Amino acid sequence: MTCHIKVFGTGKQKEKYLPKLATGEIIAAHANMEKNNKSYDQFQTTIHFKDGKFTIFGQKDWVLSSRDADMFAVSARVVGPHPEVKEDTILVALVEKGMEGLTTGDDTPRIGVNGVNLAPVVFNNCIVDTDAIIGEFHYDGKDIIESAKKAAYVAYSSRAIGASRDLLERCKNLVQNKERTLVNEALENEPGVRNKLTYLDIKLAAAKSFLMKTIDDLEQDPNDEISPIQCKIFCTETAKSISLGVFKIFSAAGYTRENGIERIVRDIAALGIIGAPNYVLLERIASKTLAAQSPNIEENVTLKYARLSAPQIPFKYFQQATLGETMRIIGSENIKGVNVSYLDMTTGNPSGTFKDTLACLTLAHCLQNNIKAFCFSSSGNTGVSFAKYANHVGVKAILFYPKTSTYKLDHASFGKNVTAVEVNGTELQVKDVLARFSKVSGLPILPTLQNQIDGNKFRAHFLHEHYLNTGIQYDWHAQSVSSAMGPFGFYEGVEDIQKSDSTFKAPKFLAIQQEAVCPYVHRFGHFPEGHKAETEIVEPTLFRTQPSPDLYERMENILKTHGGKVDVLLNRELFQYQAFSIQKLQRKGIETHWVNTDKGPTMIEASGIICLSDVLKNIDQGKFEHGSSILVGITGGQRKTPPICFNTHHAILGTADDHTLSQLFKSFQEKL
Repeated sequence: MTCHIKVFGTGKQKEKYLPKLATGEIIAAHANMEKNNKSYDQFQTTIHFKDGKFTIFGQKDWVLSSRDADMFAVSARVVGPHPEVKEDTILVALVEKGMEGLTTGDDTPRIGVNGVNLAPVVFNNCIVDTDAIIGEFHYDGKDIIESAKKAAYVAYSSRAIGASRDLLERCKNLVQNKERTLVNEALENEPGVRNKLTYLDIKLAAAKSFLMKTIDDLEQDPNDEISPIQCKIFCTETAKSISLGVFKIFSAAGYTRENGIERIVRDIAALGIIGAPNYVLLERIASKTLAAQSPNIEENVTLKYARLSAPQIPFKYFQQATLGETMRIIGSENIKGVNVSYLDMTTGNPSGTFKDTLACLTLAHCLQNNIKAFCFSSSGNTGVSFAKYANHVGVKAILFYPKTSTYKLDHASFGKNVTAVEVNGTELQVKDVLARFSKVSGLPILPTLQNQIDGNKFRAHFLHEHYLNTGIQYDWHAQSVSSAMGPFGFYEGVEDIQKSDSTFKAPKFLAIQQEAVCPYVHRFGHFPEGHKAETEIVEPTLFRTQPSPDLYERMENILKTHGGKVDVLLNRELFQYQAFSIQKLQRKGIETHWVNTDKGPTMIEASGIICLSDVLKNIDQGKFEHGSSILVGITGGQRKTPPICFNTHHAILGTADDHTLSQLFKSFQEKL
C-alpha cells in the first residue's frame, strides 16, 4: 500500500499515512484478489456513490496480513452514476480497521508461509468519504493495482534472496560442525560439499545482482513492465534451486524440524506461486518480448515498402529522402471482451508525426521531377513533417498555415529552406490563398492527390507482412479523420495486395470525426442526442469542412466495399474518455504532450486520443461484437511540446489579394 499512496495518493493522503507506514506504526494490506474473478471487469466487490459518500460491498479473498492490518487498500468496481467517474471504472479506496461494515474472516490453512496470516475480508455497506479514494479521481484504479504488482514482484524476489541466504548460513554451520562418522572428518573438508556450496553462493550472488539491476531499471523507467516479472521468476526459481541443493547437503537431517530448514524450503517453493505462478508470468513475458522483437517493427518502413507503394518513383530517391520512418503494432489487450491493438505511426518517426512516410515520398517525388521549390498548407502535422524533410533534402518550401495553429509549429523543424506564412483567416481562405499564390508564383502545390494515396499505402503493406508473419488479421481499423486521405490510401493499398493474396482481409473501417468538423458524419453517419451544431474545435484542421465530391465518393466506396461506419465523438464524450485514453497510451509507451495556449493547456496533437476515446465509447455501448478485434490507428500525440513559441516569418490576411501575394512571392525569390 505504501507504493499506492507514494505514487498515486493525494497530498493529504501522503501526509496522513506515509510516515506511519514507514515507521511500522500502522500495518497495511492490499485487498484486491477475488476467488472467481480473473479480470477487473468481473470484480464482484463494488463501490456506490450516494449523498457525497462511497459505499463498498463485496469480499476480497487471500488478503495477506489481513488479521493484523490497521487499514486496507480495497479495489472495487464503480456501480451507478457519479458526476466524475463513469460506471465500471476501478477505484482503490482506503478503509481503516474498525469501520462499520468491515469484518475479517479466519486464517486460511496452508502448508507454508505461516509467518503471516491469509484471510478474506468482507465489506458490507462500508461507507468511506471521497478523500479515502487513492488519488481521488485523477487515476485509473487499474494503474494503481498494476503499479503495486511491480513492487510486489520485487518484494517476492527480496524474500526469495533472504530465505536463500538464511538456508546457506544454516548449511555452512552444519558442514563446519558435522563430522562424517566413518572417517572422523568435518564435512567442510569434503571437496564435493565445498564445491556445491560455492556453486550455491554464486547462484545467490547472481540473484542479488538481478534484483539490484531491476530496482535501478524501475527508477529509470517506472513504466517498465518486463523487468519486475523477470526478476521475480529468476530470483524465486534460483532460490528454489538453492533450497534443493541445501536440502541434499543436509541429507536426512533436512527432513527433521530441529534444523528448521523444512519450513524455509516450503516457503521458497510457495514464492514461485504467490502473486502469479511463474509459468503464467513466463507466458506473459513471452507474449510481450516476442511482440517487441516482431519483424513488423521495422527500422525503415519507407525503404522496405517503397517499391510496392510507389513503384513509379525510382528507389534511389527514397534513399536520399528518408530519415528512418517507422511503424509498430502494440497489443493486444482485452477490454470488455473486445481485443484492442494499437498501430503506432508516430513514436518512432523523426518528426514525431504520422506524416513522415508521406513527406519522404513527396520529397522523393521532388527529386525525381527536379522540383526545387513548392508551396503547401497545414494546420500542424504536415507542416512540421514536410519542413523537416524539405530541409533534409535541400528543397525550398513555403508553408501557409492558419493563425489558430501557431502553437503546433516548432522552430526546430524550420531551417533555412522553409518559410512559414501565417494566414489570419478561415480554412477556406487558407486554401484559397495557397491556390492563388501557386498561380502567381508558378510553384506547385504538394503533396499531390497521388502522393497522398501512395504515401498511405505503406500502412497496408506493413499490415500485410504482419499478417504473413503472425496470421493475425483485424475485424476493424479505427482512425480519426479529417480529409481521410490516410484511409483512402490504406484501403487502395489493401485492394492492390488482395489481387495477389486473396487471404488478406480488409478490416471494416471506423472513421471518427470530432464534433465541430464532421462532414462525413453529415453525409454517411448520424448524430446522437446532445450534438451541438456550433461547438469548440478540439483539433484544428484544414481538411475539410466541405470535402469535394471525389472525397465523398471515396469514403462511400470504402464503406460499401469493406464495411464500417462513420462516427462522431462529441466534445462531452471526449472529456469523459480523454483521461482513460491518455493513461492507456502512456502504458503503451505513447506519451501525450501539451502546450499552454490562450485557451489553457492544449494537446499538441489530439487525433490519437480522439480515436481511442471513440473506440472506448463504442465498446462501452456494446457496438462491437464480443471477441472482435480492433486496430486503433494512433496518428497523433507523440510530437513533443515546442521549447519556445513559434514566431512566424510572414503574416497576411485571409482576404489578401493577388497583388499582395505577388509582392509576397517577390520577397521570397532571392531565398528561392
